[in-house]
Amino acid sequence: MKVAILGLGSITRGILAALEQAPEVTEVVATRRAPGRREGDPEHAVMLFTDEDPAANRRAVAEADVVFVCVKPHQFPAMLEEIAPVLEPASVVVSVAAGVSFSTLRRCTGPDPRLVRLMPNTPTGVGEGVVGLLTEHEGSEEHTLLAEWFSRVGYVVPLPNEDAVNVLSAVSGSGPAYVFRLAEAMTNAALDTGMSADHAEAAVRQTIIGAAALLKESRLSAEELRRRVTSPGGTTERAVAVLESASPDALFTEAFAASVRHARTLDRS
Repeated sequence: MKVAILGLGSITRGILAALEQAPEVTEVVATRRAPGRREGDPEHAVMLFTDEDPAANRRAVAEADVVFVCVKPHQFPAMLEEIAPVLEPASVVVSVAAGVSFSTLRRCTGPDPRLVRLMPNTPTGVGEGVVGLLTEHEGSEEHTLLAEWFSRVGYVVPLPNEDAVNVLSAVSGSGPAYVFRLAEAMTNAALDTGMSADHAEAAVRQTIIGAAALLKESRLSAEELRRRVTSPGGTTERAVAVLESASPDALFTEAFAASVRHARTLDRS
């Protein structure tokens, strides 16, 4: 199978990781704007640069069985209209963007390609991702194929409808940013409390890694794991009480809702 990836970026590292483990994939062609080696660039792929060749995207897509479109939502209509004339009738076009509906994809590609909406997060690149998957037709060959590919690099979530794509984007798509922001805040607090810069960053990083590993391996809920760390009358209980005063549940609910609302405004149909 030939696979094309249009628009290399941070999210495509996970896609490439999945493709590298797929025995069906014999050729990968990727495009991005300008030449020059960047972190995450595929080592075993043909690279085409649109700055050098205006036809790069069309060349990448020609005779491709699966096409991943990884550009920003507002760029989708122009990109799809550009490649539509050279898409194979039986090709699978995979949208990797929040807020771009099937109706927009279909309007821009025409009636033939099989359409998929995929929502991977960046930890997919290290084999610990969450991948939302929605196809136009449940139980289709493309659903089975992509579920198999991406199960090798993360947890695949079959999505029931398009609004569920927006919800998953708020939870796991944006989720790594929430964790990284927590790491920033913990590091800054450690520095303010007197820990050295080197030790603060290392201690926070390993604390988050260790807690995540414990959460992954344990059958206990996050709530129960937190309760077991929080001894009555101890220092953790005092610290958690301060965090609870900021109403974290309400804060995350508000953040998720804001993400979903914005995703609904991104579609250009």
